[in-house]
Amino acid sequence: MLKTRISGVGLFLFAALTSFSSAAWALGLGNVTVESYLNQPFKAKVELITRASDDLESISAKLASADDFELIGASLSAIPVPLRFAVVLEEGDAHVLVTSTLPVKDPIIRIIVEVRC
Repeated sequence: MLKTRISGVGLFLFAALTSFSSAAWALGLGNVTVESYLNQPFKAKVELITRASDDLESISAKLASADDFELIGASLSAIPVPLRFAVVLEEGDAHVLVTSTLPVKDPIIRIIVEVRC
């Protein structure tokens, strides 16, 4: 599969870790690869940094709350389409898959991902 970045489209990513277990301290988010173009349904992969011993089924991701968006001066209502989040393991690499079924017409999307372990 050809992986491309959308030219002119930025993705702001902020992770909110909300668990205090020792496993949560090893959890993190890495690079974002956008695999869709403007006027297409959104598809992006966010690298998930975990330990080999982590159980991926205990990790969940979702869109953060409106209060979290306000913390960075953004608005939850500015997201133009409903987004879905899934924790996926492909070829030994874990990532958060962010998708939409509707096309995205805005060149810039600010997303805050909340990750729980």
